[in-house]
Amino acid sequence: TFLSQRRADPTRHALSNRHVLEVFAAGRRKQHASRVRSPEFCIRALVGIASFCVLALSASAADKVTYVNDVLPILRNSCLNCHNPDKDKAGLDMTTYQGIMAGSDTRKVITPGDSANSILFKCVNHEMTPTMPPKSDKIPDAQIDIIKKWIDGHALETADSQVVIAKNTAPALELFSQEKADGPPPMPQDLLLEPEVKTPRAGSVVSMAASPRAPIVAVAGQKQVLLYNTDTMDLAGVLPYPEGFPQVVKFSRDGRLVIAGGGIGAKSGRVVVWDVTTGQRVMEVGDEYDAVLAVDMSADHHLIALGGPNRLVKIFKDGKLLFNIKKHTDWITALAFTSDGKMLVSGDRQGGLEVWETSSGTELFLLTSLKGAVTAITAPGPQSAITAGDDGTVKFWDLREGKELKTWQAHPGGTLSVSYAPDGRLVTSGRDKIVRLWSKDGAKLKEFEPFSDVALCSAISGDKVVAGDWTGTIREWSAADGKRLAEWNPNPPPIADRLTATEAKIAALQQAHDKTAALLADAEKAAKQSGAEASAAAQAAADKEKAAKTLADQAAALAKNSADADALAKKTAADLAKLQAETQALNTDLAHAVAMNDSALQDEKTGQGNMQEKQAALAQLADACKTAQAQADSHPGDQSLADAAAKAKADLDKATDEFAADQKSAAAAEAAAQHAKEALAKANEAAAANKDSIDATQSKLKDQSTAADKLRASLADAQKALDAAKADSDAMAKSLPPKVAQARDADEKLAKITHDAQQIDHDLAAAKADEFKWKAAQVNITLFAAKKQLADAKAAREIAIDAAHQASAELDKANADIAAAEKALADSPQTIKSKQDAITAAQHSLDAANTATAAAKETAAHKESLIAPAAAQSDALRDEALDSPYDDDLTDAALSAQSSLGALNKALASSKQDAAARAADVTKAIENLTAAQKALEQAKADAANAPAAIAKLRTTAAEVAKRTALARAAADKAVAEASKPVEAAQAKVDSITRDYQALLHQSETANPPVAALTKK
Repeated sequence: TFLSQRRADPTRHALSNRHVLEVFAAGRRKQHASRVRSPEFCIRALVGIASFCVLALSASAADKVTYVNDVLPILRNSCLNCHNPDKDKAGLDMTTYQGIMAGSDTRKVITPGDSANSILFKCVNHEMTPTMPPKSDKIPDAQIDIIKKWIDGHALETADSQVVIAKNTAPALELFSQEKADGPPPMPQDLLLEPEVKTPRAGSVVSMAASPRAPIVAVAGQKQVLLYNTDTMDLAGVLPYPEGFPQVVKFSRDGRLVIAGGGIGAKSGRVVVWDVTTGQRVMEVGDEYDAVLAVDMSADHHLIALGGPNRLVKIFKDGKLLFNIKKHTDWITALAFTSDGKMLVSGDRQGGLEVWETSSGTELFLLTSLKGAVTAITAPGPQSAITAGDDGTVKFWDLREGKELKTWQAHPGGTLSVSYAPDGRLVTSGRDKIVRLWSKDGAKLKEFEPFSDVALCSAISGDKVVAGDWTGTIREWSAADGKRLAEWNPNPPPIADRLTATEAKIAALQQAHDKTAALLADAEKAAKQSGAEASAAAQAAADKEKAAKTLADQAAALAKNSADADALAKKTAADLAKLQAETQALNTDLAHAVAMNDSALQDEKTGQGNMQEKQAALAQLADACKTAQAQADSHPGDQSLADAAAKAKADLDKATDEFAADQKSAAAAEAAAQHAKEALAKANEAAAANKDSIDATQSKLKDQSTAADKLRASLADAQKALDAAKADSDAMAKSLPPKVAQARDADEKLAKITHDAQQIDHDLAAAKADEFKWKAAQVNITLFAAKKQLADAKAAREIAIDAAHQASAELDKANADIAAAEKALADSPQTIKSKQDAITAAQHSLDAANTATAAAKETAAHKESLIAPAAAQSDALRDEALDSPYDDDLTDAALSAQSSLGALNKALASSKQDAAARAADVTKAIENLTAAQKALEQAKADAANAPAAIAKLRTTAAEVAKRTALARAAADKAVAEASKPVEAAQAKVDSITRDYQALLHQSETANPPVAALTKK
């Protein structure tokens, strides 16, 4: 790295390439094989290499080219006279590092690390315009080389600055400007509608433009610019262009102005600017020797650019030529300012595309990649442009870096126009006869019906698209669905022809109106009669149908009741059958209960007799047991008695048990008898109840059968009545359709005649409104002439008033001169004293400058005397270091001496520069002192000559006063005479204005919907 730096600038340091090589060669010569192999030598060699690395790094640091030390002195001599905080030419301040890095109003002038793409280097190297310094030779190559090295070294501010590769923090490209104008959209108000010319056929529609804020499109016609309203599709104004044929029309970005450029080929060219609202010319620019083919205006209305076959780009500011740029090699075909007006893009017939800085006329970029003529340019934002080309492309450009962002083929064979809407949509037209609508991303949104010839131009106005072709056809479409809305006439007829055609149209419509009115009366009568008949028939049919429906409802109710009665009788019969079946079961149960009761009574009677017998036998056994036990007790040892007593006891117990069991059986028999008795009672009750139910059910069934028979009879009667009603309703329904059809036919006929009548009335009202409109337009021509006459009269009056003022001006000036001379004489002592004080101050400044100059020269001489010893010491230390490459202390001393020598040289250069500056201060102080002395002499001479001058002025004033009295009287008379035409002209304008407003009012009231739409 060090060697490459030394090769780039071998004079910047005392240690040259040869010196470095000598050091390394000496090191090699002193190497011995044994030492090379020893660790001590390796360590010492590494230390030596490290020392020379330090030397190289120190040299590299000293080699830095910086803004403060190297570039600023060059700029001070060549650039800062213009690019300083006071002048700030092109917005570029180069007096500070921050200012030069910030760049100009439109771009950066330094690209750190890349001098080839840095505008500053290219300007000072005369690679691009404007060359710097302007109107001067290049600065010395050595200084240009320093600027190049500074930029390529990443444009450091000071020697301590570090190279930093900054991240790209630039804001995103603003493709479309988001600015919105205030106030209502500028609309034409009472503009002339009389065409400038009327030719046998329409010419090609070469240019059109849409207002960015109002539904107005401007069309380049023949010696005129036509304004059309895209809402009403009507002509809104005619802007005469007697200079020739407009080749290009545009609106200002706020929509307030229309700009047209054109002329007569190979003869003359002019740019004209009109106020959209009043139609008045507000500016004319250019006096060309050929037609203007391209024009644009900056957003602030101050700048206008034009171009044409002369290959020059001309930029005017407030009507005065600012820049005349010759760079294009072919006809200039398109121009566009960016939305902020800081850049202008121009294109030519060979595909040349240039970007200019409008504040200086400087070329910023040459945009390439177009393979045919540039046919259109538009710049929707402050940093972007869109171009159309004969190669068929549409291209988006980033003007911050001069690079292409996006391109697509819009029209095979050539894209001839491109324009944009505020929302970013684009519309293009081309040689393929097609007009297309695009999104801002280049996606095709809509393709409209083709023209019969080449589609030359197009524009987008709100939700409408307008385009024109080679044959003079102009069409308006809906941008939403592509439907054609209207065709415009680029060659409109004179107002007289329009009025004649309108009057003929009114006569025809009036005749049609009268005829249709008679037809309408007959149709209304027929429709009314047919309607009444159909209504009566419909009412009768409705009544019959209603009656039949009532009978049907009644029959349905009877049918339901009859069915219900039959069902009820059937259910009752079923209940009776069920009761009768239950009677048999109940009779069986009753017989069974009687048998069971009889059996139970017999069992109970038999059981009671047996129990009496068993009770008597048990009593006997008890007595026998008692007797046997008594005998046994009386004879305790008699075993037979004891056995007899035991046996008697056992018999008693057994009989007792059997009696208990019999008692239970008797109780059960008694209970069974009781149960049988109760069952018999229930069976008797059930049989009795069943008999009652059967009797009741039989009676109920008889009643229900009688009712069902009556309902069936009623239902038969109702069905007969219903059948008769249906027959009547069907007959009435069959007779109704013919009458309804007849009424419908009458209504349709009435509706058609009514629609025709309404359309005729609408057309008649519109035609009458047009009649008043064109009559008003005729009156407006007279009104314009009257207004011009009034303006001329006012101008003549103003000239007379100015002459009257001028008559007094000479006397006023004479009196003012006397007053000024008298004041100067009174102030002369103070004036002389101030001049003397100025001389004293200038002398003090000169003395101080001389002292400072002497001190600076002395300082420079002293530093210069130190150079030789320092250089000798540096050389000696360097030689010693070369001879002893491994002596670190000696190497450090050599480096220090070299650095000190470099610092001393830089200090000497600075001191010499300071001495030169001080010498310049001395020269300036001498000039100031000389000027102050001259001023003092002039002040003394003026004071001495003042009395005589005052006397002479008074004599002159007296003579002027005599002349003024006569001139003033004549001027006052001229003003009075000039005021009379003004009053007459004003009265005429007022009268014509009343007539014009009355006709406009009649036009509005004749067809309110049309008038409302026109206002909208």
